[in-house]
Amino acid sequence: MYIRRGQFVERFIIMESKPARTGIGRPAVEYVSSGEVELMIDTISAQEKERLRQLKHAVDTVLIQRYGEPVARIGWRLINGEKIFQIERVERLIGYVLYYCTERGDL
Repeated sequence: MYIRRGQFVERFIIMESKPARTGIGRPAVEYVSSGEVELMIDTISAQEKERLRQLKHAVDTVLIQRYGEPVARIGWRLINGEKIFQIERVERLIGYVLYYCTERGDL
């Protein structure tokens, strides 16, 4: 993963997961919009994908936030147009927050 000069920054909608109940009282998860954030999209190298697979994370994309505290947590979703990303892992680095995500087409 490399952050390149001129890499595109895109706006994502943050969908926070909240516990809910179905009509018959069973537990469920409800997603509620909790704001927007600007992130950069990057792919993962084969070595990084293997390292994360060993940690039980099926990850195929990294979303990079510049500066600040993490605005989303594991299990939340980030939406960019038609693309939905499920957050599997969050890492804080000096000056950046990395969201390791799985792109979900089935949601």
